[in-house]
Amino acid sequence: MEFTISPKKAVMDSHLFENSSIGLEMMSVININIELEPLEFEEEVNETSIQLDFIDIPFKSIADIEGKVFEFPVNPEDGYIDGSIYLNSQHIPVDITKIIFGKALDNKVNVHFIGVIPLADEGFDKPNIIIDSKCELEFEGVFIPRSILEASQENLDKSYGLIKSFYDMSKLSKAKIINNGFMDVIAFQPVA
Repeated sequence: MEFTISPKKAVMDSHLFENSSIGLEMMSVININIELEPLEFEEEVNETSIQLDFIDIPFKSIADIEGKVFEFPVNPEDGYIDGSIYLNSQHIPVDITKIIFGKALDNKVNVHFIGVIPLADEGFDKPNIIIDSKCELEFEGVFIPRSILEASQENLDKSYGLIKSFYDMSKLSKAKIINNGFMDVIAFQPVA
């Protein structure tokens, strides 16, 4: 089987992030997970995804990204997307250099990813893999990590005050506590 990148779908969330130890004030960042069709790598079939973290683009609602094109430098230049894929239990970086958002409908938008999986640059006896892939992306919501605000009933009202300057609140549900697969977080999910 030839090594090709074939996305099934992508999901996106946004969350607040800050790092006071380096003087980084609170900001909103995007994460995207691109679920892939099974692919073969070094004679093993992998069910995996490409994870893109800390994407810094203007985003108050899905309407903000409709029809927009964003370009990014390659790691380690400032502004790069922290991307990776796991193949045969190996962490391999992914450099996404362009994201093209198409038409949005409700909480979904068509998206086109351009980039590279730098296999040769990472020491593999394989050429770099060019990514030029399209799929549908669904916005799952806004999350407040525990490092910013503990997920508790007492903090639900306070959470609104934290995010209202970053997002279009008319497009989000009331705050609730959900488990994001790792821990309980305060979440605001999209409304149609």
